[in-house]
Parts: sequence; structure tokens; C-alpha cells
Amino acid sequence: MNKCHAIEVVHKVAAYNGKTSNLTLEDLQRAGKLTETTIDDGVRIDTSALAAVQRKMKMGMFSNNHVKSLFATRKMAWSTTILIIIWAFIGRCTHSAKRWLEVCTKVVEATLISEDWRSLAD
Repeated sequence: MNKCHAIEVVHKVAAYNGKTSNLTLEDLQRAGKLTETTIDDGVRIDTSALAAVQRKMKMGMFSNNHVKSLFATRKMAWSTTILIIIWAFIGRCTHSAKRWLEVCTKVVEATLISEDWRSLAD
């Protein structure tokens, strides 16, 4: 897809949603130049998930304050722990129930098929 076609699509989507878009080819070219200069400076950027988390931790985006607050008091710690355990059981039971329903369905189908063949044989 070329850049002109991309701009047309953006304008059509905006029109469909009752909005206007002022995106131009120059905007795309300017954005392309910005990314090219930042990537081609000879600096190798690690794009792994671990590196992304480490970058966010350095910027302070990830902190454990929101988790610490769940265990601030003894009562909240118990509540949080019980909720985690309940959700673990729900997750495990959902998987088990799905398997059980598959087995039941196969048994019922096999029974119905054999009853149909028995009625035809009589």
C-alpha cells in the first residue's frame, strides 16, 4: 500500500465517522524522516519484552506501589489473598468444566447414534 492510498483511507474512515482528517503526505514524510533519524543513528535498540519492561521501570512507569497497597493492612492482605485463590480456582474449574462437557457431549452423541441404529434394526 502506498502512502497516498493510506492517506485516502484515513480520510475515508474519518468521513465515515463524521470527522475530518488533516493528514497530508508531507506529514507522513516528516514522520518517516523523524523515525529514520532516530533509528539510523547507529544506536542499537533492544526490542525484547524484558528490555521494554526495564525501560519502563527506569522511567518509573512500573512500580509496585499499586500492589503494596493491596496488602497494606492485615484484613486487606487476607482479602486479596482469598480473591487470588478464588480466581485461581475459577480458572482451573472453567478448564475442567469445559473438558467435562466435551466428554458428556461425546457420550450423549454416541448414545443417540446407537439408539437410532437400534430403532432402524427393529
